[in-house]
Amino acid sequence: MVRELKFRYLMSTINGTKFWNYFSVGQVMHFSGDVETLGQYTGAKDEAGMEVYEDDIVSCHETEMEDGHIIQEYDVHSVVFWSEDTYQWMIRDLYSGDEWELWDSNWTNVIGNIWDNKELLPENREKTNE
Repeated sequence: MVRELKFRYLMSTINGTKFWNYFSVGQVMHFSGDVETLGQYTGAKDEAGMEVYEDDIVSCHETEMEDGHIIQEYDVHSVVFWSEDTYQWMIRDLYSGDEWELWDSNWTNVIGNIWDNKELLPENREKTNE
């Protein structure tokens, strides 16, 4: 089976509304947009069936257990990226910097991306909480 290579990029912003363009390799197209926002589809989908792209912010539900009992449950917000070291899709915790393979994440949901949802990034959350 051949995996389709898909991408997205921010095409334009009009009156604060961002317009994204999605395309597959092989499509004839004229690229007109912000090349910095270009992100590749990872091949993964979240619990709701939404495609997961590079630079998406995902929420992963984590459960800590001890002696067969749940001692803590929490959500971790992470950004999706391609690792040049391991040659695979990874997620990086926005607060701790810890990294995991995208495929190892539990109950992943796309909650935004670094371009549309800057308020989810730690440097912006600290400013709004002051």
